[in-house]
Amino acid sequence: MKRQGGFTLLEVLVAFALLASLLTLILQTQGEQAFFMSKINNQEKVRQELEEQVLALERGDQKLLWKQAQGTFETGHPLAGYRFQRQEQEELLLGQIPVNRATLSISWTEREHPQTYQISFYAPQQGF
Repeated sequence: MKRQGGFTLLEVLVAFALLASLLTLILQTQGEQAFFMSKINNQEKVRQELEEQVLALERGDQKLLWKQAQGTFETGHPLAGYRFQRQEQEELLLGQIPVNRATLSISWTEREHPQTYQISFYAPQQGF
């Protein structure tokens, strides 16, 4: 009696187990990469928003400034639901030169972890 060529059941099961392990590893890596790219994208949007606010403050452009000193971005905004805050404080630079210190920050929650991005800068005293 001749033996027929082919795979045994054990060989097929081992091959499926290896394939399942590799696919699990690949999918997990892809999921982590997607989360990381999403996080980078959010941070980029936040950074751009803060830079636009800094430019608006420097130019005195009231149309581009946030309407309130603090609040939440409205629906339709790319950062909808994120919280923003603008603080202005008078200080003496080198103990003699009056300047305004502006601090702009945006806060949000990502996977139940609070995140904050903040920019602070000095400007001549002229009122924001």
